[in-house]
Amino acid sequence: MKKLLYLATLSLLSACNSSPQPPSLGKALPNWSPELDEPIHLLEELLEKSQAQQDMNYLATNLDSLYNAKLWLAFQTHLEGLQGDTRNHALEEQRQWLLQRQKAIDEEYSPYEGGSGAVLAAARISMEMTQKRLATLPQPQP
Repeated sequence: MKKLLYLATLSLLSACNSSPQPPSLGKALPNWSPELDEPIHLLEELLEKSQAQQDMNYLATNLDSLYNAKLWLAFQTHLEGLQGDTRNHALEEQRQWLLQRQKAIDEEYSPYEGGSGAVLAAARISMEMTQKRLATLPQPQP
């Protein structure tokens, strides 16, 4: 299960690195952007009410994916306004943060490895860290 979570995380990270959107996408299509807050709130509500471990795992991993997408959008928008060394510094800072998040995920997952609570524990620490990181970045405007 740990390997599956690791592969999923690597897949998300590699997707973030492949073929980035043109920097002017927000300006070229100003009235088009994904609405992530509504599905995030819905999944949070369902997760809070859920009692079955399998359902909680499913909801938490999907919620974590939405938060990660929201972070990717915010970071992409943040990068559009940066140039040169400032941009390089922001990219390196994000790389380091991603490594720290993965380490925290591994540490949360490890005590439960092989158990049904491992996925939920890993997803929760990932969401917590991602939400804190989101709070440090300017949010994209719809």
